Amino acid sequence: MKYPFTTCILLGLAFIAGIEKTSAFALEPIETFVERLFIHGVPYRTASRYTDADATKLETRFQQACLSQRVESPFCSNMAVTLGILAKPSSIPLMRSFIDKPRTQMELPEFRAQTSAVIALGYAINKTDDSATLDLLERRLWPSDWQPVLDRISLHTSLQLTHAQLATELQRATIIGLALSGHEQAMHILRDLLTNDAIQRDRGLRFLVQEALSANHVIAASGLVCYYAGNIPACHDRTDRKPPPSSKHYRKMDPS
Repeated sequence: MKYPFTTCILLGLAFIAGIEKTSAFALEPIETFVERLFIHGVPYRTASRYTDADATKLETRFQQACLSQRVESPFCSNMAVTLGILAKPSSIPLMRSFIDKPRTQMELPEFRAQTSAVIALGYAINKTDDSATLDLLERRLWPSDWQPVLDRISLHTSLQLTHAQLATELQRATIIGLALSGHEQAMHILRDLLTNDAIQRDRGLRFLVQEALSANHVIAASGLVCYYAGNIPACHDRTDRKPPPSSKHYRKMDPS
């Protein structure tokens, strides 16, 4: 498969997190939550209900299971996504360290977790307006920007992908992260990217950037919960959503 981790995103930008129909049940411990197998992605609304204290527990678990050793568990991906959704400021450096940590080899769970962490930075930006993290995504827009990170990897047996292919997947994860941030600056970055000749020549990338722009617009206007619920009209009168960024240079994004 040419793009093993972003196909679902091309269809709806929703493989990394899902949304359940109800959140009226009691929360299980966060350590149990992140070790579940989520067919439709980590449920965004449920993950959002956890507290900063829960995020602190998850940070410790993430450091032990994902930062300090080679990733063999599939749950590091769930942990990274949940940390991004909760967006505790102390979690962002951990996620960034995980993305860039030195690796002597790369297996499938590790790469899935790495790309999930890149995308989850978009969630964190949405809640924190972290300019440094947004700048990081802007600096990683092209496969060549990821090459220094990947050059340290000497083996990736279960992936059966070249460094160039890994870099392309990380580029796509970066674009998705910008989309999910719902941020004005990310919107301008994506608009500029869409005008690039290389993007225009690559039909798949061009479509991804167009979808990312559309998602960014919806999230800025209606919030991530409404975006994942797919019930945008019902969200327009909500008062608890994050308002779109205000700027005299802000242009409302055309969702086309």
